[in-house]
Amino acid sequence: FTHPRKRKDIVTHPYLIEVMKKPDFYPHRPDKVELIQTHISYVFLAGDFVYKIKKSLKFDFLDFSTLEKRKFFCEEELTLNRRLAPDTYLDVVAIFQNMDDDITLDPGGEIIEYAVLMKRLPDDRMLKALLAQGMANEAIMDKLAKKIALFHQTAQTGTHIDEMGSVENIRRNTKDNLNETRPYIQVTLPEYQYLFIKEYMDGFLTKNQQLFERRILDHKIRDCHGDLHLDHICINDDMTIFDCIEFNNRFRFGDVAEDVAFLTMDIDYNGYPRHAEYLVDSYIRHSGDRDILKLLNFYRCYYACVRGKVTSLRLSQKEFTANERLKIKQSAEKYFHLAYSYAARLTNPVLI
Repeated sequence: FTHPRKRKDIVTHPYLIEVMKKPDFYPHRPDKVELIQTHISYVFLAGDFVYKIKKSLKFDFLDFSTLEKRKFFCEEELTLNRRLAPDTYLDVVAIFQNMDDDITLDPGGEIIEYAVLMKRLPDDRMLKALLAQGMANEAIMDKLAKKIALFHQTAQTGTHIDEMGSVENIRRNTKDNLNETRPYIQVTLPEYQYLFIKEYMDGFLTKNQQLFERRILDHKIRDCHGDLHLDHICINDDMTIFDCIEFNNRFRFGDVAEDVAFLTMDIDYNGYPRHAEYLVDSYIRHSGDRDILKLLNFYRCYYACVRGKVTSLRLSQKEFTANERLKIKQSAEKYFHLAYSYAARLTNPVLI
């Protein structure tokens, strides 16, 4: 790789990524560094710590296109995630290019990037791993449901948050999501599934306007997590829930049913529907909120579409191998098929 000269925005430059993959870049000198990519971030697992930098990207729903914006959203990520993971999110750290053009965490020279610094959580205690090993029993699911219910009860609410629960706003979110999904019709989503899902969502919103209005009056619209899936839950002593949505308030402000729907959708996606049912029952027991039963399939359908779209977006990133792209495509297809199945559950019987 060519050594870059001074630049204010080199987050996507291969040299920065290569430097951060080396153990001697970090002050604690880990034995090895593992790089994990999401559609919007590079995550460096460096021994007992994690450094996460945001890709220089701009979508309709996200804007990390400048250094200043990435710094702001790193700080947002730190603040918001300390609600459910106070001991995990440690700091926002600057990455410098010094007078010798070396990239370093040592202060001095020009700041070229920012990273969120986190304590590394044990992989074998993640909920996804425990489910795969048959170790996520009813007691664990009940404890998780209770933690989520208590979080929802204390999460911020108010006029500007309540607005996100209106039918008009929800309709806008679903419309935007479906419009952003259109490029992937016949790529990762068959057209007949797209049209079926669209008709279902439009019809549900029209038929259930009074229910959505009642949710606002009952103060069920909160500053939630927004991305509550298995990879973001660690079953340790504190039951740590991390990596909430920080880049767009619209995706985090919403009905508490949305968090429950997202999580149970992901549990279904991974093949554990009975665990999903038990978590819902436990959440209702701890929260007293039985109305979520009327909303879960709608929001599950919506979030399965979101995950299908977000996964499909990765197909436009050129750094993936052909085999990786095939797995991404298959994953997106699976999400969209799951969304289709949720839409079919509450409609008249159909022959598929």
